[in-house]
Amino acid sequence: MTFKVDFSAIERPSKPNTFLLGVSGLTDTGNHDDISPVFPVPAERLYAIVHAHITGEDRWTITQEDAGAMQLDTVAKTKLLKFKDDVAIKVVPVDEKQSQLAVYSRSRIGHSDLGANEKRVRSLVQTLQQKAGSAA
Repeated sequence: MTFKVDFSAIERPSKPNTFLLGVSGLTDTGNHDDISPVFPVPAERLYAIVHAHITGEDRWTITQEDAGAMQLDTVAKTKLLKFKDDVAIKVVPVDEKQSQLAVYSRSRIGHSDLGANEKRVRSLVQTLQQKAGSAA
């Protein structure tokens, strides 16, 4: 299965309309905007939490998924103008009890996203931290 995003080889555009939450050892350290926190659950559990959360969101649609690779390609619509943005999500094991999340959110149109992609990723991480904490 070929995903739209290969996290080990992301080439970001010069336009400021993307946000990359990286994972050490997966994403190029000079290429990401921030590093994922460590979640206190195994990777398979975090993937299930992510999948359930995205499936339950009205403005998100999963376009491609691979549970074995623990990666999702999604489309997220902005709240006000319903612009479609592409969001790739990959769960990465840290060890048998912990995991991290690589997320690449990018706007399809426009030069600047006015921080919408960063806000989306940070909100997603915050929600998943709460859900993973209660699942630990």
